[in-house]
Amino acid sequence: MSKLIRVFGIDPGSSVTGWGVIDCAGARLSYAASGVIRPKRGAAHAQKLAEIFNGLQELIERYRPHEAAVEETFVNASPRDALVLGQARGVALLAPALGELPVAEYAANSVKKSVVGRGHADKAQVQAMVKVLLPQCPAPKPDEADALASIGDSVMIGRLKGTVAALGADAVLIDVSGVGYEAYAAPRLLQNLAVGEAATLSIETYVREDVIRLYGFESEHERQCFRLLQTVQGVGAKHGLAILQVLSPAELYDAVAAEDVTALARAHGVGKRLAQRIATELQSKVGSLAEQTGEVVTLAVRKKVADAGGGDPVLAARADAVSALANLGYDSIDARRAVAAAAEAMDEPGVEALIKAALKDLAA
Repeated sequence: MSKLIRVFGIDPGSSVTGWGVIDCAGARLSYAASGVIRPKRGAAHAQKLAEIFNGLQELIERYRPHEAAVEETFVNASPRDALVLGQARGVALLAPALGELPVAEYAANSVKKSVVGRGHADKAQVQAMVKVLLPQCPAPKPDEADALASIGDSVMIGRLKGTVAALGADAVLIDVSGVGYEAYAAPRLLQNLAVGEAATLSIETYVREDVIRLYGFESEHERQCFRLLQTVQGVGAKHGLAILQVLSPAELYDAVAAEDVTALARAHGVGKRLAQRIATELQSKVGSLAEQTGEVVTLAVRKKVADAGGGDPVLAARADAVSALANLGYDSIDARRAVAAAAEAMDEPGVEALIKAALKDLAA
């Protein structure tokens, strides 16, 4: 049985501070309470901050949460407004911190994207989706909804560990402690699962106005690739799964770094134009992300990561060998794999030796 964790969410504001409390048991969320703190109108700013602080402390004492989630503030107005709101946010961070609660901070756009599916959703949309996610919650005020949404961002399903209950053409049903979770996944992953066997999947949670949908991945690296692809205009979840069906994370990073449009366009539903957009828009992101994740990458990405430290003759030789094989008509992904395998077996691989060994591999 999952341990119950109570989370206290805060949407800071100098005039109105929203708050909410949610109980989390595994992936199950249940509404506990919510409301707003309204300092007296016309009160001095210092007095308003004191009222917010005292109100939050009273609530923390009453509901005894295990941790807190605070929404980051964004002000597109005057420096004075930014300062005033920043001070209210400082109070919102201080109150739970003094109660020795772990405090997580979330950007407003991140909260909206997790809960509504769009980073620029309005307050009415956030209110509507909070009501869907927490049906026990009475119609929340805008600031209450934002506070509850900040908790939702901190507890969105990111991993499932259980037993495969059923398999479909494009989804798997995972039984976790008697609760079934349907997760959409690429066929390559589904083929490796079997009904009745244990499974652990990294999960990306998507929330839309009429549905909450889970997407499953074999590893956290795949999930990060899926997220990365979603940052490209015109790339949806189906495109992301299709690309990860034909390219591993390492191959995706490499295809983007090498601007290999043909490799990207092998995915079902991804045309040349979209593939070119993916390669172009992700150019500046893929090298650092591959290095951060520790992914075993090949050729072009390794060269990008190594560029800061100077040239690498081995990488250059491998890149030249792949280019030569591609010019001979071999598929670029197959060429990369063959050259990578050949290079692993050589102490000091040169271009000619790599081409010869790769040709033998490709002919086998």
